Amino acid sequence: MESEGNETNVTSGTCGFGDSLSQVAPDEYVTLVLSPSATAYGLFGDEPGLPARVISVKKSMITAYKTGKLSKDAFRKAVLQYTN
Repeated sequence: MESEGNETNVTSGTCGFGDSLSQVAPDEYVTLVLSPSATAYGLFGDEPGLPARVISVKKSMITAYKTGKLSKDAFRKAVLQYTN
């Protein structure tokens, strides 16, 4: 389980930069893959990697949270999280 501080850093990072991606439409998702290993997806060879965390959220939700139209709790509920 992630600590509160790490979760806050991910939320801040997503909000700080996610809405600046001009190629992403408001109804499309911004997805982050947080990997403890460069080989998690076989990027540097066939060695199996450690589990990665995948976080996705609609760009419009990032913009709404950043501009104060969405609360922190509502933003957290809008974020989809997976672990492989």
